[in-house]
Amino acid sequence: MARSSRPSAASAWKRALSAIGASTLVASAVLGAGSSAAVAAVTTFNPFDINNGFTTVARGDIRLGNAELEGSVAAFGSISTANQNGYPVLHQAAGEPDYIVPSIDGTPVRILADRFIGTGSFDVSNRDDSGTIDPEGPEANAVVKLAQIDGLRGSDRSGFLRLTNTDGGNLDLKTVEFAGADVADYRTSAPSVAAYFPDIDAHVAQANRCLAAMYDPDLGLTQDVQLEDQGGMVFPSGFATDRPNVIDYADIAGKTVKLDRAGEYAPSADAPLVIRVTEGTTDIGQLNFEGWSPQKGAQQVYARYIMLDMSEVTGDVTVNGFTLGAIWAPNASLHFDSGVTTNGQWFAGDITSAGGGEIHHHTFLGNLPCAEPSTSPTEPSIGTTVAVVGSDDKVLPLAGGTVIDTVTYAGLTPGETYRLSGELRTSPAGESTGITASAEFTPETASGTATVTFEINAQQAAAYAGQALVVFEYLTLNGEPVAEHTDPEDGAQTFTVEAAPTEPTEPTEPGDPTDPTDPTEPGDPGDPTDPSDPTEPGDPGDPSDPTDPGDPSDPTEPGDPTEPADPADPTDPSQPGEPQPGEPSDPSEPGSSEEAGDDARPAGAEDVLALTGAALAWPIAAGGALLLIGGAALLLIRRSANA
Repeated sequence: MARSSRPSAASAWKRALSAIGASTLVASAVLGAGSSAAVAAVTTFNPFDINNGFTTVARGDIRLGNAELEGSVAAFGSISTANQNGYPVLHQAAGEPDYIVPSIDGTPVRILADRFIGTGSFDVSNRDDSGTIDPEGPEANAVVKLAQIDGLRGSDRSGFLRLTNTDGGNLDLKTVEFAGADVADYRTSAPSVAAYFPDIDAHVAQANRCLAAMYDPDLGLTQDVQLEDQGGMVFPSGFATDRPNVIDYADIAGKTVKLDRAGEYAPSADAPLVIRVTEGTTDIGQLNFEGWSPQKGAQQVYARYIMLDMSEVTGDVTVNGFTLGAIWAPNASLHFDSGVTTNGQWFAGDITSAGGGEIHHHTFLGNLPCAEPSTSPTEPSIGTTVAVVGSDDKVLPLAGGTVIDTVTYAGLTPGETYRLSGELRTSPAGESTGITASAEFTPETASGTATVTFEINAQQAAAYAGQALVVFEYLTLNGEPVAEHTDPEDGAQTFTVEAAPTEPTEPTEPGDPTDPTDPTEPGDPGDPTDPSDPTEPGDPGDPSDPTDPGDPSDPTEPGDPTEPADPADPTDPSQPGEPQPGEPSDPSEPGSSEEAGDDARPAGAEDVLALTGAALAWPIAAGGALLLIGGAALLLIRRSANA
């Protein structure tokens, strides 16, 4: 990203992170307890390589309202100003001119942001009071680059290009002629500012780890400066000349630092001064080192070798009176509100400025040691944690969905391309499902994470409805096995598939006469036919009817204990509605429709006219016999008469 005259940030980070830094300070050093056999290869690193040459970088928004900026700014979010008359952006006035502006898409820039908002205006003049920069060079012709230019319009302002946003704010590019200018030229080729700072999170994390290790007393990488406090005056001593010197901010804040015992120490590239700021700090004030002046031509250049380490600080921090040094505050938002000028580089969350102080660019040049453990090579290993997109409980819908397996690896070789092959199996049986996914990745460090994504369709999900599935992962390099994780009972890599809905059971038909437990089905007191006897009885009042209920030999006697009780007569369960001889019973009475449905009534209970052939046999036989007897009697009478 930077011009050829300045090494790129990416290459600088690769030197630091892969342990091939500019210089090796220590060949080996014994690590702390628990790693007595381990040694550490120590290289130098510069956290502000991440700035890519910008004076201030904010991972959020930047709003400027102080006196002026001599340098450049980059905001991952928006850029704005409280100055309605034109916030001055120049090269040099009261600072030092010997710095290089960064380049974006081959164009030198003073302002880089995702978008320009607000009603304030910027005056980008590139002014140089030193007279030392080339009028045709990049520092004299730097401009603005924005990722979003929707609504931005250009106009002629006394011959130069003015860019106006939808809020009415202006960007006056005083070194750009309006004639032939095109607003589209000020759009970045990448879709966002973050794209120009690749792997930003990894770089920040690595810088913070290096800083934390740097203070380890067992490594001896830094020098803890001795301080003697005498009533508001602090006397430091014991400065090193070959390693960073460390002082805690709380020990010198608001005090005069007397250098009488410092042994003519001055911060330098090999012996920078690191001011360590602890968590919970909300204000940064003046660091009053007696004899160090921030004025141009004095000790202003010391700012290049002094760093405020705020890697442990979060939240909002007000900066008022801090004049010399870079500020590393990746997790904090800085609010510069000062009447005095600050010199250095900043890296923070959000940045705002106010007051009469100026911001001057000074690139941080201190060599900081980074301890990289160099124990015996770690055996490559992987572990996995599965997640179902859209479900905190790791339940995959029957409609299917996305399952993401995050693989944590260790002991890999940076720069090599590895392949992860994953498959789903049943848990805990470990049977194959045939569902697979894979991913390739190239680690920048020996340990880290990669992801494998499974897209599961409805048919696959339905096949394993209600079951638990587990992810098996296999890591290979150039087709050769490296590591695997295949535990069918590992809960971290297991998820479940939604169970299929159960079919509702068919309810029992009420009043089913075949159900012996149906309390609503009464016997028909007018129907002496036992449910086991399919024949229809004759009229109980008919003396010729062999089923006369008075006949004790009749097995169909209604009083038979096998006959179901009549629920209509609770007083005598053994005589349920017994009909009296000669008194025809009403078959419709006991079978009330409120107690049982029509389907529950036995055949013949509703219509006594529907007699079966068996029921007609006796009446027909009796009638036939009478006719025969009558016929015989008549024949005898006629014969007697003829005689």
